[in-house]
Amino acid sequence: MGKKEKLAEGILKTLRNAQELCDESELLCENKMYARSYSLSHLAREELAKCFILYRPLVNFIIGEKVDWKKIRRRFRSHKAKIIGDRATTHHLFGEELAEKGVDNRTLFSGIEKTNEFKNSSIYVDWQNDDFIMPSECINKNKAERNLQIAIFRIKLFTPIFVEITKLSPEVEEKMKITFANNDIDKIIEEKYKDIFTDGENTNHNKT
Repeated sequence: MGKKEKLAEGILKTLRNAQELCDESELLCENKMYARSYSLSHLAREELAKCFILYRPLVNFIIGEKVDWKKIRRRFRSHKAKIIGDRATTHHLFGEELAEKGVDNRTLFSGIEKTNEFKNSSIYVDWQNDDFIMPSECINKNKAERNLQIAIFRIKLFTPIFVEITKLSPEVEEKMKITFANNDIDKIIEEKYKDIFTDGENTNHNKT
């Protein structure tokens, strides 16, 4: 199996895992285990973002551009990069609508650390000022259901797209050269999050 086929396989497996995480999150939510439900739906969104992380080098490989495999592996393992990828998905889906509401790209890609901290608060007891906060005190039904709905919506939307992409037919490969390409967003991400996209990245974020 060549590198192109390996990347396609990685996209499919990552997508399948995102679907399974949503299924398990839904079961937890139905049983009123809202904090853990939130955790899994958040991870499902991160997994979907990893599909886009693998998509970019697949396009580069197809058009004959050099692929920085070290950088791709780093992004694939970085929670921060996956949250950024989730925000990029938001931009792809709702960029024009957000712009009309006055939300610019830099605002959209802000608050990455807070998002990751909120995910951690759904798993671990947090220590805020002089108080210890249980995950069940931090995540309520509305938060859990909303995050799950977002995850399910996005995964259902992109599943047929990624399934078609991984067929790697000549027609699909031609479309892949232009689909999801947004150099302006890439530049903003690379500029704002150099710690992820350079060799000087803090490896504390590099856990799957």
